[in-house]
Amino acid sequence: AATVMAAWRAGAHHAEDSIGALMHLAAVGAPEPVLLTGRDGAGLFANRAFRQCLGLADGDSADFDSLLARLHDRPRWEKMLTDLCARAAGGEAIEAEIPITAAGGARWLRLSATPVAGAAGHVAWQAEDVTEQRRRDAADRRTRNILSDYVENLPVGFFSADADGRFLYANRVL
Repeated sequence: AATVMAAWRAGAHHAEDSIGALMHLAAVGAPEPVLLTGRDGAGLFANRAFRQCLGLADGDSADFDSLLARLHDRPRWEKMLTDLCARAAGGEAIEAEIPITAAGGARWLRLSATPVAGAAGHVAWQAEDVTEQRRRDAADRRTRNILSDYVENLPVGFFSADADGRFLYANRVL
């Protein structure tokens, strides 16, 4: 029975090693930026996409401090990012958008942090560049504001009503 148990444990260990190797290969080749941090926030692994996202060279350290160093307006965002990192290390899945300055200028990243099950304090981070989305959203807000100001200041009355005839909007003239 001891031999069977030892053989079973050896097989289970081998299976875990194989899964770990497959997961590592998946993360290395992932097109999304991926960072794995340990209990102390130190980077254990960062794929090429993560390094490129932050403008890091292959030999540069990729960890929480790398993010802090690239924060745009660091005094404003550092505490928020530090708090998010602590919450993620404490087991909470989080998501936040932060401004960074890296190769190519200022950009916005959406960071997603997921605690690693079975490895307390370890966090898997993913990053997505949302700069263009934020620019489009800002342009849409500006356009809505311009149209709203235009309608509000027309020299004629303008209103909208629902199907029952209730006023939904009336400009200043009315």
